[in-house]
Amino acid sequence: MTIGATVITRNDNYGGDLIFKLYYNLSCLLSSMDEVYLVDWNSPNDISTFEILKNMLPKTGKLHHIQITQSKAKELTKQYNCTQKCVEVLARNIGIRRLRTDYKLSVNADIISLSRNSITDKIIDDRTFHVVARREMNFYHAIGCEFTPGSEEFFNAMYDKHQLFNQHGDGSPLPNDPWSLITCCGDFQLAHSNIWNAIKGYEESLVLPGYTDSNIQKKAVLNGFNIALVRDIPVFHCIHYPNTGSSGGIGDVPQNDMNVSLIDFKETTNSDSWGFASINFKEDIL
Repeated sequence: MTIGATVITRNDNYGGDLIFKLYYNLSCLLSSMDEVYLVDWNSPNDISTFEILKNMLPKTGKLHHIQITQSKAKELTKQYNCTQKCVEVLARNIGIRRLRTDYKLSVNADIISLSRNSITDKIIDDRTFHVVARREMNFYHAIGCEFTPGSEEFFNAMYDKHQLFNQHGDGSPLPNDPWSLITCCGDFQLAHSNIWNAIKGYEESLVLPGYTDSNIQKKAVLNGFNIALVRDIPVFHCIHYPNTGSSGGIGDVPQNDMNVSLIDFKETTNSDSWGFASINFKEDIL
């Protein structure tokens, strides 16, 4: 059994300390996963996060980097009325589609401390789409840990303190929504590759912020799969600092329509080539 992860990013310091958070994120993933895809979308001046981090990270042969330059991002979104600077659904699908592992995790760049054992002990189930409740943590608590990010000692130290941080509660904040299970459900979503293939990834027409993570969980249900919330894995989200970055979060640009995206959604409009499967993107491997 193999597990892989996809992380998307844009080099605009979204949330503050983006490069350092991503360093911790990737260090932990490279320790825990069999394969990792980092998709850098539309970074200013085409300076990707990978170019900054590649000399800091271990050379494992497991990290695949795909850079979607500004011109390429414009080309890939020309059919959409798209104002989001980092188009999450398209970037995520590029990585998810190319992962070759049995299980595939979509995780945000500011999530850290994911030990492999904590995952395999809790959520390996090929009929269930899993979401994990995150705990809000100030990034400097991770920096203050004396152990190397991704090491067994680091995971143990973070696990020991995970109860110190508030965890998101159950339930969606939206009316008539049984699919979200929790607020901010998109920080950690894991499923078997057969599920990702059946639902054809994230809905590619939803190129604005809002409801995309809830939508994919509804897609899983519509295709006969289960959805489940896991609460006892130490998943930490590094809190965002105010007025930092411009990736296009809620409030920065218009949002997807809730009814179209979620409440009235019936089936995918993604094609069989979702994730731009026909495009041979250049990959850097570290």
